[in-house]
Amino acid sequence: MHDSGTSNNYDEIALIGHYRSLIGDNTKAADLAKFLYSKWNRDLGVLGMDQGDSKARLFRVYKTALAGTLFARARMTDACASATNKLEALQELEGGWKTDLDSTGQKNGTANVETTCLALICLDCTERGRFSPIIT
Repeated sequence: MHDSGTSNNYDEIALIGHYRSLIGDNTKAADLAKFLYSKWNRDLGVLGMDQGDSKARLFRVYKTALAGTLFARARMTDACASATNKLEALQELEGGWKTDLDSTGQKNGTANVETTCLALICLDCTERGRFSPIIT
């Protein structure tokens, strides 16, 4: 279902899914999106922890946003909407997103540009109903 060597690196799986879609292998991209959605933490509404996250005991918000963009690319609109609903709830009052959640789902760390950009792209995907690399 997914490329060997990446089953414990969910951000890499999402990026490979985007690449597969870009080269026209939409079936493989969809398989990778479905794999990521199978790893969804339904209690917290975020992508589950991969091996690296489990050691730190943190859920990575940027991975949820990146998975959400792949869900949009794979036309998994309900899964993308699930990611954006959680991202909307996690937005800081100042407008950004913190990178991590602790094991209970509480925000951890400081807001940063990378997570904020991925969250905004994911929100845009839900608004448009698809992944769109071109902003119009």
